[in-house]
Amino acid sequence: MMMSPPIPRRVFGALLLGLAALNTAGAAPSTSFTVSGAVQLPKTNDAAALAAISTTTQTVSFLSGSTPQTHTYTGATL
Repeated sequence: MMMSPPIPRRVFGALLLGLAALNTAGAAPSTSFTVSGAVQLPKTNDAAALAAISTTTQTVSFLSGSTPQTHTYTGATL
């Protein structure tokens, strides 16, 4: 079985933010988010702090089942 390389932390953070947004359907929008857990710099950010962070673009390749996928993501480097 072919293993794909791990997703970089900054891309993983952006993916988590997207999943968190999907998970709050019907809930009042949040004005902040927290990066915590096994990270070097745990931090809570609001929209203004996120807008002030420079963005990066990352192209990643991975397998979805047995189907190769390549996607490009752009977002704040968390």
